[in-house]
Amino acid sequence: MGKRRNSRELEKARQEKRASSAERPKTTKKAKNSWFSGRMANIRKRYESDRKGFLLRTAYLLVMIAYALLEFWPSFITLRQTAVFDIFSRICISSLPLYFAYFSKKRPKYLFQKLLMTFIAAFFWLGLLGISGKIRMIIVLAFCWVSILYTIGLWIINDEHFPVFNWSIFVFVFIIMLSGLSSYTFLNSPGALQFWILPLILGILCGVICAVLLINGTIVLKDNRISERVALVIATVAVGFFMFMSTAYHLNYALDPDPARAETVVITKMEIRSSGKSTYHELYFWYGGEERKVDVSTDTYNMTEVGDRFDILVYDGAFDKPFLREKSKEQVPLLLIRMFSEHGRGELKFAK
Repeated sequence: MGKRRNSRELEKARQEKRASSAERPKTTKKAKNSWFSGRMANIRKRYESDRKGFLLRTAYLLVMIAYALLEFWPSFITLRQTAVFDIFSRICISSLPLYFAYFSKKRPKYLFQKLLMTFIAAFFWLGLLGISGKIRMIIVLAFCWVSILYTIGLWIINDEHFPVFNWSIFVFVFIIMLSGLSSYTFLNSPGALQFWILPLILGILCGVICAVLLINGTIVLKDNRISERVALVIATVAVGFFMFMSTAYHLNYALDPDPARAETVVITKMEIRSSGKSTYHELYFWYGGEERKVDVSTDTYNMTEVGDRFDILVYDGAFDKPFLREKSKEQVPLLLIRMFSEHGRGELKFAK
């Protein structure tokens, strides 16, 4: 009797499980319809409350989508080499920080923050003013450090943080600094980290300062768990090391008092290399009795063949670390735009 009761209860439990699993997709579908209806109602509400602003934001979004397709779609490689697209790129990219600084609902409230975001927009036009690449780099490095220190100061001293402003600054700074790691091909010990000893010491010092501020209560995290504190200290060391090392890379170029030597080499080999989520397009050539390589864009790679001549600039380096770079890197101020999708794509001119 007991066994029969147990079997009946087991069969009943199975039937209930099948019934619940059969009803689950209907619930999910209703939830999806409810979510979609809610989104449509929200869009309608925004439109009715501010029709002109809604239409302007929609038009801007469509323009940015069109720009993204033109920028990254392989079929538009020829268009991307034109001056018209170059100007269009500057307008689209420089309009982003301006929109978030002055028109977004979450725009920063301090004038200095708006000025910093305005500089990000102006950066994309510096190349058209005839300013040399070295001076541009010094200006941008000064901007990066002022922005980072200002943002950290607001957080530690005033306990203020502005998500839109912070993300705009940190994304810009990160990409500017990252570009230094792939734009320079050092002639001595290529592929190895340069200037890493002093940045490591300074990064550890930043971590120690962060730990002291956490211990004395100057920095208080949201949950303030020990694991959070340890993670913040480690992240501070890593970010500090990255910032100081990348700055050294850039200053080795920007402070070099000697003019660059223009050279023409011949492409001997081409390779596509993948590392994690990143893909590198590499051109190989002989210079100074050794085989060298540079990372280029997908467009440049597709426009190149083995045997093409390739223009480079050779620098002695302010810190006695000679390196070479593509000649176009000195001429194209849109490096930051290209870095969003790949490592420093620029326009190169080849001669057969």
